[in-house]
Amino acid sequence: MKELLFSLLRFALCDGEATDKNKIEENLAKIYSAAKKHDLGQAVSYGAEKLGINNPTLAKEKALAILRVEKLKFATLEASSVLEKAKIPHILLKGASMRHLYPEEWIRTSCDIDIYVDEKVSEDAAKALIEAGYEKKGYTAQDINLWSPNGCHIELHYVLVNKDRLEKAYPILSRVWEYSVKLTEYRYEMNDEMFYFYHLCHIAKHLTRTGLGIRPFLDLWLMKNRLPQNDKRKELCEKGGLLRFEEISSELCEVWFSGKEHSPITEEYEKYILSSNAYGTHATFSAATQSRSKNKFVHITKRIFMPYSELKNKYPRLRGKPLLFPYYTVKRWTTLAKRDVSKRVKEEMSTSKDDIDALERLFKNLEI
Repeated sequence: MKELLFSLLRFALCDGEATDKNKIEENLAKIYSAAKKHDLGQAVSYGAEKLGINNPTLAKEKALAILRVEKLKFATLEASSVLEKAKIPHILLKGASMRHLYPEEWIRTSCDIDIYVDEKVSEDAAKALIEAGYEKKGYTAQDINLWSPNGCHIELHYVLVNKDRLEKAYPILSRVWEYSVKLTEYRYEMNDEMFYFYHLCHIAKHLTRTGLGIRPFLDLWLMKNRLPQNDKRKELCEKGGLLRFEEISSELCEVWFSGKEHSPITEEYEKYILSSNAYGTHATFSAATQSRSKNKFVHITKRIFMPYSELKNKYPRLRGKPLLFPYYTVKRWTTLAKRDVSKRVKEEMSTSKDDIDALERLFKNLEI
């Protein structure tokens, strides 16, 4: 099904030749099932429609995607308007800045809305949104989570990547305002090289944490083929320590969306991506995180004794109160008694050494 899925994506979105309509139609249910794991069901719907295939399931998928994207667009503009009125500079990230590259905006869905604000005004930004009817759900190490009045999840980012995750990229992303242009008085947009660089950082971050699916690579192919080429992209990648990663990721895009031949490294890269789904899996999270630890004992120790910097995001009441760290550490341990958490822990501990070693080699080859 892999070959049929990519041939349909190439035809539908990437200037590829028309694929075998009969073969696609015969295997449509399996192609659709494979695509759904990567949040690309709507892309299959678009491709089938372009081939002249009528299917009620795909027609429903299209209708739901249109509704989903319109809902996200409305919530994005509304949140931006609230921040504008509050005089808070902000940048719309990822899906909101990517949809125009697709033949139809509804093909590029997303699970949430990502907005960047300076960390110094992040609490003010959250307060403005809450006063406008948004519901605050908590923190992570990088953002404040909220829900919009129409039910969309909003991640209000104040850090674009953790310093310990992409050490060379962090200083560049910390200067994002220098690489951005003003659209309105308080709304900004990344310039081309930062837009490209940040997208690669986002891929690298998820690869080494939870895994991720096909869609970010489709985004990358479209950025390289639908936007004017810019030499400053490469310069920024080299400065940020991602030049090798950019080259191999681009090579994988060419395999998938331009029909080029695999190399040994893109085959390994593909194997990891296709073992995941759109937002990663617990199995890929386990293998990825353990591959970056010195050994399983170190990994287990870190998982049991979550550092204060991470635990305070899980329990916001701990923020600014380090003396309560032991209490919340024990509180977290009690969750391990729950069946679903215990199951995940057992799965994580049973991750094979071969899977961990394979990912360690892949990350080394990608230089991330």
